[in-house]
Amino acid sequence: MDIIDFNTSFSLLEELEIASKFICKGLDELNRLEFFTKNEDLFHVFYSLSVGIERFQKSLLLLLWDIDETNAEEYEGKLITHSLNELDTMIRSIKPYKFPPQDNALIGLLQHFYISMRYFRYTVSKYHDLTEKSALDKYLFEQYEIHSLPEDPHQFFYEIDEERIKKMIGKSVSRICTKYNSLIKEIVSHQNHPLNELCYQPNYARLFCFESDGQSSSSNNAEMMQLNQFTTAVEAIIFLVNTESGYGHLNYLKELEPLDLDVAFTADYINCLAKGQVSLCMMEEVSACYEELESVEERLKSIHPVFSPNICFYSDMENEED
Repeated sequence: MDIIDFNTSFSLLEELEIASKFICKGLDELNRLEFFTKNEDLFHVFYSLSVGIERFQKSLLLLLWDIDETNAEEYEGKLITHSLNELDTMIRSIKPYKFPPQDNALIGLLQHFYISMRYFRYTVSKYHDLTEKSALDKYLFEQYEIHSLPEDPHQFFYEIDEERIKKMIGKSVSRICTKYNSLIKEIVSHQNHPLNELCYQPNYARLFCFESDGQSSSSNNAEMMQLNQFTTAVEAIIFLVNTESGYGHLNYLKELEPLDLDVAFTADYINCLAKGQVSLCMMEEVSACYEELESVEERLKSIHPVFSPNICFYSDMENEED
């Protein structure tokens, strides 16, 4: 391995983890969507997925190209683009493969968003009706004959299977990422290559390295990643509620007087925590309870040890010694 290969390999170890984090964030944002009607929510889905896929493409190209000291700058110049279609074409010219039409269309949608739509709200000189919602609706209708938005803008109630749409988009993202990752694994399959350490990177591992029900998450990584994450969170909640463990954080937590939250929203609380988010409803409930406290400052001091990773309880040290 020459110096360029050496430097590239270790740089890409970080780069592919960065790309994986963007893709995980995009899939998380997608799965948190309740409705496909808010441009500000769709923006984060499109932005994270487009950046993550672009960085995956560029990382793969660096591995595919035969780069040396004489042509390094030439190849670096080829990467100065945000065209996902162009980058995908470069990859196919070296390693031929085919994506289903809906996957190619999704790459086109993400490219169009990143190049033409990221900053369109700053265009004040002319009116335009292109939004994240309209771009998604066009994609879903052309590829699946699905209307994600009501045809009548004054129609407040309409039937749409949001979960089905999430799965379809997630599967397209999965196929795209899995293909690029399989090509990367093929290139670095020889022993002791630095990129063989990728499964020790947390976000890359979330996408490609875990299994559920004996099925590799990479076969449908978006859906399986969400299942693994949700299942893990729910199991942790069940453990915390039911364990009789004597560890300090749990004992301290049980000694705290709970706020008078609305028990009718228990299912919503659990669902939000399992999805790794705090809803506006939860924040309003806690805020209302805090208004009734004699001292918010004392309450904050009392709950601080619960979320501080640097606090160790004496009982924990005793258990470790045992």
